[in-house]
Order: sequence, then structure tokens, then C-alpha cells
Amino acid sequence: MCVSQEKTLYGVGSQCHVFLIDPRMKTTLSVESKFGKVGIRSVSFRNDIITFGTGMGHILFYDLRAKKYLESGCGHFCSLRLGKGWMLHDDNYSQLYNQNIENAIYAHEYDETGTRMFVAGGPLPTSLWGNYAGLWS
Repeated sequence: MCVSQEKTLYGVGSQCHVFLIDPRMKTTLSVESKFGKVGIRSVSFRNDIITFGTGMGHILFYDLRAKKYLESGCGHFCSLRLGKGWMLHDDNYSQLYNQNIENAIYAHEYDETGTRMFVAGGPLPTSLWGNYAGLWS
């Protein structure tokens, strides 16, 4: 969950949506994730852009004014993806998963200038140990 003091909006993530709640207007806007049911794990506001961190390690950017995802020049939606991070490949990992597990994004925040973002996360399954932290610019 995240609050935009500037816009008086609440952003609440769920399994496959972000709900934007305006308590003054008593309205709710539902924005569907581009990655289906992997879950929205973190939400932040920066001016007219709301940013979602997903359970599959992607950051998505949604333009509140245009009411659509930001797009690149070729018409595809913009997203950023986590690097590898660290994960303990112990017996739990080998016996239960033994496959590539992406780290989820549990927290992200822009700096004051809006040119850098701190991103932190780790594996979704609670039986796994791992982490990711990065400063993106």
C-alpha cells in the first residue's frame, strides 16, 4: 500500500490488480497487472506515475493522467527487471524447486529528484532464503 499526499490517492496492490482509491470522490480505479497472477508486492507514486513491483521481479509504470501503462517507442509497455540477487541453494531449494526462482520486489522508492530508485526484494516462497537490493539510475 502507498499514499499519494499530493493527489490524495491510496494505491493498494493485490494478486493481479492495483486499486487506486480516492477517498474524497469515493471512487476506485482498478489497474490490471501486465504479468497476470504473480502479485503486486510494492506500490509507489511519483507525480502522475504510479509504479508497481511484482512477484516476478518486474517494475511497471502506469500513467495516471493517460490511464495506461507507459510505452516504449515500439509500442510495448515499459518495465524494468531485477538482476539475479542472491539465493541460498540448499536442500530445500534442490528438493522443492530446483528451477530458476525470480526474486519478488517487496519495496521500491524514488529519490527526491526522481532519477534514481532503490529496489529491494527476495524470493516469494517462504521456505527459501535470499535477497536483492539495488539502486537504479
